[in-house]
Amino acid sequence: MFDFIYDKKANILKNPEKFIIFVKRLLPKYANSLPDSAAIALFREIKKLKGTNNIIIETGVGASTIVLFMASYVFKKKLFTFDINPDKISLIRQVINDAICRPLKINIFDNWTYVPCNSLNKYTGIPALREFKKKPQFAFLDSYHSLDHLKKEVIEFSKVSSNKFTLGIDDGNHSDSKLFPFGYTNMLRYKMGLKKIKNPKENFSPPFFVEVSKLLKKNYKSVKKLETFFQKKFKNDLWFNYFGHDIIYDAKGDKKGIDDFKYTNIFKKLSYKEKEMFKNRIVFFSVRK
Repeated sequence: MFDFIYDKKANILKNPEKFIIFVKRLLPKYANSLPDSAAIALFREIKKLKGTNNIIIETGVGASTIVLFMASYVFKKKLFTFDINPDKISLIRQVINDAICRPLKINIFDNWTYVPCNSLNKYTGIPALREFKKKPQFAFLDSYHSLDHLKKEVIEFSKVSSNKFTLGIDDGNHSDSKLFPFGYTNMLRYKMGLKKIKNPKENFSPPFFVEVSKLLKKNYKSVKKLETFFQKKFKNDLWFNYFGHDIIYDAKGDKKGIDDFKYTNIFKKLSYKEKEMFKNRIVFFSVRK
């Protein structure tokens, strides 16, 4: 059950960003891997879009879908989500129906089409969007988390996109996952009772955002990396106090026994280089063909 009544429709629409964070915090962890500051950045990048090309897409369903659905309703867009996990799609659909559509009195299908398939599928994935008259002007890519798969998504999206588009990627700071997501793979092996593997040389790679930037600049005349709300505010994001360094439970950091309910800036101890790299966790590019 996610149908908590936040407020009247008129009041919700006066502050949709606050409403997004409220709904986002109803999600379980595995569906809420997007920092709150990144959610606001995502909403604001949709707000900037101009023109009649109203299609936006995402690969990988989750907290970003909550944001993009709300943005689609507020800014009159049509969202397509591609994900191979129908169970996760079902969870997010329930949350949107209960927590957003009910208080706003709207139909979920007016603004969202979810497609349970590989994003690269020729007939039902990103390539199929070329059959629409209007071309997508925005994409947020967050699916398999390997560099090779991400670059293929970028290429396929750029083939069907409008002449000017915005491209966002999650985990842009990740590296050494060229063929497969190395960290995620070892996590699954641990759950299976298997030993960790060493990352093979063929899987080494620069950070995702570096390679995506190179790919875009190689093919298009104008590519600008955007400074967003995430880069400016991530250090003060309460989301990190809930989940620590994203996926790690660290009891050693709380020497007083139970101190994590208070806000602390977990980035203070990081070096300047580490902070600068983390800025690229969520990256947006403005591209003109």
